[in-house]
Amino acid sequence: MRPGSVLIVGAGLAGSAAAWHLDRTGWQVTVVEPTASVPESFLLQLDETAQAMMSTMGADDLVRSSSAPSPRVSMRWGKNRVRRTHFSSGDMRLAVRHELVAGVRDMIPGTAIMKIGLRLSALDHTAWGLTATFDDGSRESYDLVVGADGIGSTVRRLMFGPDQPYLYRNGLAHIWFKVRARTPADTAVVASRHGVAWQIYPYPDPRTTLALAAMELPDGAHKDPGDLSARCAQLVRELGHDLDEVADAVATVDPYISRFTQVRMPTWSTGRAVLIGDAAHCVDPLSGLGAHASLLDASVLAHSLQTQSHHHGAFAAYETHVRPFIRAGQNTTSRILEYVTTPQDVTRRRTLAHGLREAVSGVPTLATRVGRQRVGGTPLCARPVGAAAVTAS
Repeated sequence: MRPGSVLIVGAGLAGSAAAWHLDRTGWQVTVVEPTASVPESFLLQLDETAQAMMSTMGADDLVRSSSAPSPRVSMRWGKNRVRRTHFSSGDMRLAVRHELVAGVRDMIPGTAIMKIGLRLSALDHTAWGLTATFDDGSRESYDLVVGADGIGSTVRRLMFGPDQPYLYRNGLAHIWFKVRARTPADTAVVASRHGVAWQIYPYPDPRTTLALAAMELPDGAHKDPGDLSARCAQLVRELGHDLDEVADAVATVDPYISRFTQVRMPTWSTGRAVLIGDAAHCVDPLSGLGAHASLLDASVLAHSLQTQSHHHGAFAAYETHVRPFIRAGQNTTSRILEYVTTPQDVTRRRTLAHGLREAVSGVPTLATRVGRQRVGGTPLCARPVGAAAVTAS
């Protein structure tokens, strides 16, 4: 397809990477982003493929400066007593999310037009493209629009309608604690006890730890943050006395609470607009797939636009490449979390059976259609990882 003008809405990891790739393939790129700086957030996992895709962008130094090797993991479980095993994280790295995203945003070429501090307020299809209206009243026309504006995507709402049909929620909440404490021997802890799934990971600065719980939390429950912190501190303490320092720190800070939400859409494009990253297919922070999926989307979309003769074919090719990977990741992550947070044995077995069927059915497609294909020498994706590493969306 002959390059033209493209508006990218959102300058997170997916949007910034898309701006980098599309500029290099000849597109006239405009990026609109309401925030001047990347908000401080939590951790982001970089698996081997995500690191390889960053390397193709010339971002090896950024990866090294904003991340550290993922530590050895202690897995813990058990109803009456804590059972343990250990495993290596391989070549994965844990990045401080806002540092990595800010670095990729800084890599957007100077030829791109940056509309920082503006918000998209309307999108209208015309005979030859899309007209975008911004919150300052200005209007511009573009050949294509890429929605990379996260789970609460404005592009998705304007182009596809209300969010409700596309959001999958299972009633679980994520309880986040960033504390000044060290994990035992600077290892990570992944645990499941008493209907709560835990991921406790040290930051690249080992004096700081992220403790993330997934649990049932009805709306309105624990209106006093101190009560929730105290409850979570006790749950951490019950995972082992070597986590007492982390538990003591959890008891002293207020948590950040988010809800398990996946974006599940039948298609990621309409007309000349296409969605990427969490706007198209948020998996879940506990999946460890956020960076991989965002970088994959940006690379594959740019490659598809370069090799297809029309945007319809390019959008279809992008979705054909990426969707099997996302479907497997979403199904595996949701079923694992629903299994480990469900106390009833019969319900747990039924949940696990559904999850295994979905995971097994997705593996052949994932391996044959996606896993063996490459873009620019980089594998399009690695195997799906289910609830085994912590990220922040």
